[in-house]
Amino acid sequence: MRYADSRAEIASFMQLLRWVAKAKAWDRQKDPEIGAVADRVEKDLGAAPMSTSMLDSIEHRMRYERLESGRDWLFLAPPRKHDGWLPLLGYTCQLKDDSEHHEVRLRLALFAMNGKDVVSTGFRFEAPEIPAKLPAEAGKKKAAQTTPKSKKNAKGASSEVKSEKASNHGFHHAQPTATMEGFEYRLPGVPLWLSSREPTFALDAKTPAQLLACVLVSIYGSEVLVSVLADDRRLSHVVEPLESYRSRAKKTA
Repeated sequence: MRYADSRAEIASFMQLLRWVAKAKAWDRQKDPEIGAVADRVEKDLGAAPMSTSMLDSIEHRMRYERLESGRDWLFLAPPRKHDGWLPLLGYTCQLKDDSEHHEVRLRLALFAMNGKDVVSTGFRFEAPEIPAKLPAEAGKKKAAQTTPKSKKNAKGASSEVKSEKASNHGFHHAQPTATMEGFEYRLPGVPLWLSSREPTFALDAKTPAQLLACVLVSIYGSEVLVSVLADDRRLSHVVEPLESYRSRAKKTA
């Protein structure tokens, strides 16, 4: 999909990401018991996690280039102390002003030790893909599509114009994943037979920042949104429309 105001979306996403890096990044000194997991994962990935000093370059690349998960990721604080799970957040984003299609794909993996082995589970949180045509809409254009369009190539020969492949994931969604995009790395312990297409979970998000907020809620519960607003009221336009926040606000009112 294409967001109407890419600069505003980047600003909101980066504002929330800065909060995450400050408030939810894993601290080895505070949580040393899962250091062995972090060391194994970092070694297998072959890359170091993002530091807060990298945030400015990340914002620049979101606007003018493309973020890659293999280059931009960080360990998050465990959802519960002493349960052994270490979350990892990676992101692939491209929100250039002149782009026809904006791309936001967040990767969430959780790692733990099972004896001497690292095990994991993973999900991808994504912006809407190119939607499939509705039956009524497709019917209106049926006559125009009976004859394939063609164009001339450099040699004067006619070739069929291929349209972009439509998807039935034309909404903000989450799906299982067995890989970390940007790395030649299969998540350890994830079975080979796992479907990476279905099920697809529809998310209460309309923007990249809200997609990131959904990732946080999936790990820490709706309480995390209260913490976000307590620290930074400028993110109210991201948090307050979310059902997970509004439901909690009603209970505490």
